Amino acid sequence: MDILPSEAERRYQEYKSEYISTQKRVFFEAHKDEEWLKDKYHPTNLVAVIERRNEVARKVAKDFLLDLQSGTLDLGPGVNAISSNKSGQASDQNSDDDAETGGKRRRHGRPPAKDTDLSAAPKAHPVSSEPKRIQVDVEQAQTLVRKLDSEKGVDENILSGSDNDKMSREKSHGSSTGPVIIIRGLTSVKGLEGVELLDTLITYLWRVHGLVLLWND
Repeated sequence: MDILPSEAERRYQEYKSEYISTQKRVFFEAHKDEEWLKDKYHPTNLVAVIERRNEVARKVAKDFLLDLQSGTLDLGPGVNAISSNKSGQASDQNSDDDAETGGKRRRHGRPPAKDTDLSAAPKAHPVSSEPKRIQVDVEQAQTLVRKLDSEKGVDENILSGSDNDKMSREKSHGSSTGPVIIIRGLTSVKGLEGVELLDTLITYLWRVHGLVLLWND
C-alpha cells in the first residue's frame, strides 16, 4: 500500500525528532563530567560564569572610556562610514577575541581601514539622518547603556548621560540633535553629540556588551 506524501512527511519528522533527541542524550552522557560543559550549562556554575563575563565587560568598558578620553578611540571603518551616511544599524557581532584585545576589532583577512572601500558600506533611509530621529536613537542607546552597565557593575560611565542632563537641557539652539556628552581629556575638552555620539554609543554597546543594534523607520 502506497503512503501518502503527507503521512511520509509526518513519519520523517517523527524520526528526525527522535534521532536528534537520541544524539543529544548520547552527547550529554559522553561529556557530562567535562568542565567546559558544566561551565556552559550546569546551574551551580552560572554565578561564576556570569561574574567572569561581568569582569570582562568592566575591563573592556574601562579601556574603551580611557581611549575615548585620550582621543585614541577607533570606531573602525564600518562605523566611520555610517557617520557619513548615518546608518541606523550596527551589524557587526561581538566575538571572544574582543575581550582579549580590550574591545578592539580584530578581523583576520580584513584590510586596514585606509584600504577599505567605504562607499560599499550599507546606507540607511534618509529619515535616519533627521535630527529628531537621531535624538531618539541616542536616548534609546543611552537607556540601554545604563541598563546593561548596571547589570554588569560598570560605574561612572560618562556616555550614559546622567551627568550631562543639565548641559543637554541648556543646549537649546536649533542645530542641537539632543544630548551632549562632554569628554574631558588631559589636554583637551570635546563635546559629543548627534551622529558622532550615536556612533560612539553603538560601538560601546557592541564592544562591551556584545549587543547588535537594529533600528527600523
